[in-house]
Amino acid sequence: MGIFLLSLIISGTAILIFMIKKLSFPKILLSVLSGMAALFMCDLLFSFYGSFMPINICTVSVSAIGGIPGVILLTLLKTFLLM
Repeated sequence: MGIFLLSLIISGTAILIFMIKKLSFPKILLSVLSGMAALFMCDLLFSFYGSFMPINICTVSVSAIGGIPGVILLTLLKTFLLM
């Protein structure tokens, strides 16, 4: 489990470095804002079903850095791993 987590962290960091180098500031800002909006919409939708997506520093960081794919990752993790 430790090697798998380490490889995920290393690959995620590499992807972020390439993403930041390739994108301009307005595109990064748009990605951050769309990720935050998607996180809050996901939290709103989960609340209708009696569940919730916790809004804390970890979820905000993942949604800000990853954008909409980050929110999809959080949703999948919550749905399948944290039942």
